[in-house]
Amino acid sequence: MMKKSTLGLAVLLSVVSMQALAAEETAGKTYYFDEGVVTASGKPETLFTTKSNTQVITAEQIEKMNYKDVQDAVRHVTGMQFADYPIAGNDTSSKFGMNGSNKIKIMVNGMPVAIPGADSMGTPQTYIGQLMSDMDNIERIEVVKGSGSLLYGTDAVGGVINIVTKKVDGFKTKVGTEFGSFNHENYKISHQGRFDKTSYRIFAKKYHDGAFNDANDDKWDNRKNGENINVGLTHEFSEGNDIALDYRYANENWGYEDYLYGGGHFDGKTKATNIQFKWNGKINDKLSNQFMYNYTKYEYNTESNTGTLWPYYINNNWKSSNFKDLFTYANKDNTLTFGLEYFKSEELRGDKESLENKAVILQDSWKFGKGWELTAGVRYDKPSTSGKAEVDSNFAKSVNLGYKFSEKSNMYIGYNDYFVLPTISQLYMPTYGNADLKPEKGKNYEIGFNHKFTSNDVVSVHVFRRNADQMITTVGVYPNQTYTNVDDNTKTHGFDVQYDKTFDGNWHAKLGWAYVHSEQPMEYVVYPSNQINLGVDYTAGKWNVGTDIRAMIGASGTGFVHGSVPQGNFYMLMDLSVSYKPVKNAKVFLKCNNLFNKYYADQFDAQWASPRTIYARPGRTIYGGVEFTF
Repeated sequence: MMKKSTLGLAVLLSVVSMQALAAEETAGKTYYFDEGVVTASGKPETLFTTKSNTQVITAEQIEKMNYKDVQDAVRHVTGMQFADYPIAGNDTSSKFGMNGSNKIKIMVNGMPVAIPGADSMGTPQTYIGQLMSDMDNIERIEVVKGSGSLLYGTDAVGGVINIVTKKVDGFKTKVGTEFGSFNHENYKISHQGRFDKTSYRIFAKKYHDGAFNDANDDKWDNRKNGENINVGLTHEFSEGNDIALDYRYANENWGYEDYLYGGGHFDGKTKATNIQFKWNGKINDKLSNQFMYNYTKYEYNTESNTGTLWPYYINNNWKSSNFKDLFTYANKDNTLTFGLEYFKSEELRGDKESLENKAVILQDSWKFGKGWELTAGVRYDKPSTSGKAEVDSNFAKSVNLGYKFSEKSNMYIGYNDYFVLPTISQLYMPTYGNADLKPEKGKNYEIGFNHKFTSNDVVSVHVFRRNADQMITTVGVYPNQTYTNVDDNTKTHGFDVQYDKTFDGNWHAKLGWAYVHSEQPMEYVVYPSNQINLGVDYTAGKWNVGTDIRAMIGASGTGFVHGSVPQGNFYMLMDLSVSYKPVKNAKVFLKCNNLFNKYYADQFDAQWASPRTIYARPGRTIYGGVEFTF
């Protein structure tokens, strides 16, 4: 199987390389690596010149592939790992994995929408995916692999996902509906407008999903019904001076049968509210200020009519507030950033414990010599809790040196400290809690190289190594487990290769290969050592056809035994999307996920004596819809 996969990859690379030599550049076109990004360094730059392992999902890609949500889109980023419970109501318990870690910072416009300090199946943040369901309003999704604690604080170990929304440029109303497999229904409407310097956007969505069948035709009994509302308002006072206010609300009723853990049938409800305020102030030509505030409240309530093994997961209500103020001084060769940040995460039930943190950030980016750029910074965090626990402060450093060989080639080498604060549950949970926990710390080393054969033909290579210290984990055997710090220096390393090619005005392809090895992989995860991603899309007149292929090779994980799950250690998945625009303001589309009906799982638990030892993913899933814009 490995030989066949390697041969297939070699053939694909050969074909793409021959096409690269034959293709001519198309004048005036913006290509993938010319996209602007801001997340990695905190300042505007292009994807090609950013000194980080950054991938972007553009608005154009979202439109062509008809991604239904953010998770659906980032699944196709090279090297992304997932650990999903696909049953209804557990969207928020999904683990995202990057660079072998499920500790990832998830943000909208630079502000976290996940709740720091909350437990979510082993992750330090609860991510409420339903809050960002307005896919038409996404300008791009920036995925930055590698530790990002300097700018973004705790939990940014594997990387950062930043969802950047669009600017309103005029009046527009859009309505859409879709239907599909497993009683899928989705209805959405959006309206936006602009009056001189003031703009607004309103979005509403209502959806339903029912029980699904896996590829073995076993039925997974579940349902969910929900609605989302987003409202945004922006006012521009002058160039570089503006304010923005966004309100997001998600409400979902759901139910499912817990086959693995013997918990019976669950019924529940989740509510999530998010408010973001952002002020950009241009003080003069060189000095600017950005002030951000984020509030998120999350309510998760469920009950089982037959009891459960996990009673402390029944009610899980949190709120979080975050303030961030950044001053930036920039001239021709130097960009200096100074900032203050504060967050507080609070448990709304039980003992109502809280975790808060104060931080100071200083970063300087300096261009010197011919093609050199040095970015270095420090960050100091002072956490505290409402209970008896005393959490250590943290001092983090970051250094990144980049060199531009020519307009076609550049490279960088970087070092970053990272840290992860213990969560409220890890500190105070009656069963597992340990008030003496220290923050998890570590070091991340990275090197990367980018080369343009032509403006529409780019390859990039990235290598990383991460050393963890004071890792937070559990010791003991259930039910006598306790959270503790492990002092051994756990290591993770890997690399990825990405190739992007626009053949002409119609064809576009991307190819990626990622390898990750960790001494401490995520628990109960089908964790591929190698992952190959291939995406191809074709546009001709009113038609667009696109496909995403993911091949997972060398699956492993804590307690994983080859053959303990039906998919084994190799499997390949394919998604297909077809769109047709009969007129300018209308679109009809058809999307098929898991085209070849592969039986697989992202999350499994082979130790439990149950007829079903995995949370199987849905089998072949087809949905289609129509959209009208006026």
